Amino acid sequence: AHTIGDHVIQIAGRSLPVHKPLRGYLLVRNHMLLWRLPTTRLYWLLRDLRQVLLKVTLLLALRPNRLERLRCIIKGVWHGLRNRGGPP
Repeated sequence: AHTIGDHVIQIAGRSLPVHKPLRGYLLVRNHMLLWRLPTTRLYWLLRDLRQVLLKVTLLLALRPNRLERLRCIIKGVWHGLRNRGGPP
């Protein structure tokens, strides 16, 4: 059997996967790298930015280890701004 995330929690009748804090780093950094591509259209970028902000908000509000998650997200933003890809 395969599951997404380390485990799943139920909130308001929805299943939400719980990932390690490193996932927040990868989420933010990789999206920022995509936004920098010359083929990225502004409409898609704005929609994607809204979704990433929602995901980050949920990660910080609903998951344990908030401080560690926030550190990973900030590091992801920093590396995204510096155009750094590859392993974290």
